[in-house]
Amino acid sequence: MIRQDYILREIERTIAFCIRLLGLKQDDEGWELEQFLKEHCEGLTGMAYETLVSTSSSDLVALLHHPGTASFARLVACGCVTCEAAEAARLGGDDDGARSLFMRGVEILTFTSGQDDPDVRGHIVEHLARLRTRVDQFEFPPAGLQRLAALFAAAEPK
Repeated sequence: MIRQDYILREIERTIAFCIRLLGLKQDDEGWELEQFLKEHCEGLTGMAYETLVSTSSSDLVALLHHPGTASFARLVACGCVTCEAAEAARLGGDDDGARSLFMRGVEILTFTSGQDDPDVRGHIVEHLARLRTRVDQFEFPPAGLQRLAALFAAAEPK
């Protein structure tokens, strides 16, 4: 029970962190957003920003998928921070990199939304719903939009 409470607190903290980033995004300052993410990435995810953005979603899942542990909370944080890194890339003019990072972040979060704990799952699904509203900003081609639609659908409560 204590472990589940810790995981839930870590996930809530990560999602609250991402919501606070909205203030930086409103200024259209990709560089400032990226610097902010670099400063806080290791504390949230346990890895350096450069490592996070260069690691595939499947590798991160293989490394950190241990339900009921701090590693699981870090995996959720990786998904959240990767989506925010996508925003920084988009604001910085790297549209292809932004789309790739956003897709990887959503893949991670969709995977973690399969968690059995309803509180954990609820927070992740809620965050995915917020991310879904941002898809249009990334101008995905039709194949990317289809992939995202499938990922978001997979995460929806049944």
